[in-house]
Amino acid sequence: MRILLASNSYPTPDYAVQAFIGVLCRELVRQGHEVTVLAPVMVLSCLKHGINIDRRHYFDEFESDGKKLSVEVFRPRIFAPSAARLTRVVSWICQKRISSEASRIGRRFDVAYAHFWSCAIHLMDYTAKTGTPLVVACGEDKINLRYLRSKRNITALAEMTRAVVCVSTKNRNECIAAGLTSADKTIVLPNAVDASVFKKMDKRETRELLGFPQDVFIVAFLGRFNDRKGAGRVNEAIRQCGDPGIKALYIGKPTASDTFRPTNDVALFYGSLPHDDVALYLNAADLFVLPSLAEGCSNAIVEAMACGLPVISSDLPFNNDILDSSNSILVNPMDTNAIAQAIEAIKQDSSRRLTLSEGALKTAAGLSIGSRTEKIVSFIKSKTGDIHY
Repeated sequence: MRILLASNSYPTPDYAVQAFIGVLCRELVRQGHEVTVLAPVMVLSCLKHGINIDRRHYFDEFESDGKKLSVEVFRPRIFAPSAARLTRVVSWICQKRISSEASRIGRRFDVAYAHFWSCAIHLMDYTAKTGTPLVVACGEDKINLRYLRSKRNITALAEMTRAVVCVSTKNRNECIAAGLTSADKTIVLPNAVDASVFKKMDKRETRELLGFPQDVFIVAFLGRFNDRKGAGRVNEAIRQCGDPGIKALYIGKPTASDTFRPTNDVALFYGSLPHDDVALYLNAADLFVLPSLAEGCSNAIVEAMACGLPVISSDLPFNNDILDSSNSILVNPMDTNAIAQAIEAIKQDSSRRLTLSEGALKTAAGLSIGSRTEKIVSFIKSKTGDIHY
């Protein structure tokens, strides 16, 4: 199958944002599909934040079973301001630029696959012009297209969308409630991991390799350092525990807009990592904590579980498809006392910690990227049966 995939970004070695998109694209190629990515570059924003914009067209090359494979990536330039009041204008510019770039490539694609509804809007002109079936991957923490387009545009988008891959039941319900799709056009497939990268390792060996002490209890956090993800609440909860033997790893890319900086007496690590190194740091931890306020389905949680970590996270609907009492403790994400109590409970009860770890590994075993990709392709084919692949 020849897939044109539109995304707001594509991960690079020096900028690993939305790494899960690269993981999916590579797996599609491994399974024999041809993937061409359109990931527009917001030039002014990239220059402001020092992000490399040199490569306009390249091949993301990798090896699999001794074979050299690649994902083709196009990064069309978008010269537009990022002011919130101009969001609709910027979206319209992206739509025209993506359509132009897709036409310029000059190939016939079997499917146009949009990562998130905002990118589906960008593909509307192209799919209308070429008749290419439009499929949407819905993984937003909040679905709200009103700020991007008129009700008429959104209705047109819903009509042309053939299938929707939702990362959680919450996402599916929100898509249907927003009038973007119907139940018969959707499938729920939680996010997944590359089990060859995210897997359980020996904790003592990983701590020795990273220079972390062996005699402390380590809490891991992975995500943006903002209020929504809750790194500050994790830090405060650890301080409330009052136990100097509890330390933390804060893994993420710091930005100027972050609302959080860790206290030195708690943090063993604070900063960004290449995506493939994240597993090593997670394996040095005893526990993963993410008191997020909004998600589609958290990739970070699935990655942590694949490394065998018990999870403390939010008692909110976005977690319902992947977390339960077998692998986690769910709390009010705004209640630092509850987070602190959950951390202490897991630290003090080694038997419970082991049980939750085993539950996490069992859940993660059913969330492999290979299986998820196969299900995505099968679902797409079932909803575009008139296409001859």
